[in-house]
Amino acid sequence: MTTFFLFNNDGLIRAKRVVIDLFSGLLLPLHLFPLWAQSVMNYLPFKGISYIPSMIFTEGFSLTEIMEGLLLQSLWVVILFVPIVITWSVAKRKLVIQGG
Repeated sequence: MTTFFLFNNDGLIRAKRVVIDLFSGLLLPLHLFPLWAQSVMNYLPFKGISYIPSMIFTEGFSLTEIMEGLLLQSLWVVILFVPIVITWSVAKRKLVIQGG
């Protein structure tokens, strides 16, 4: 959606990819980060992208941890839904279709 507001969003897309790969545990498992960083990342939505699914798949989580992870991700879906809807409605107003 950033393309509606920027002329060139290549740098923003690359930065987003680096942040997601780093904070989701894709590049480095989250348990290898310092404890202060782990405590911050526990509340961010990124670990649901790679870390939680891989821990569930490899049976590294107990049933309680699985339920906590799924509940946290469900909460993030609800939290992020509102800004996504607002951004999409603003972006649609900026859309200009040219041609026949």
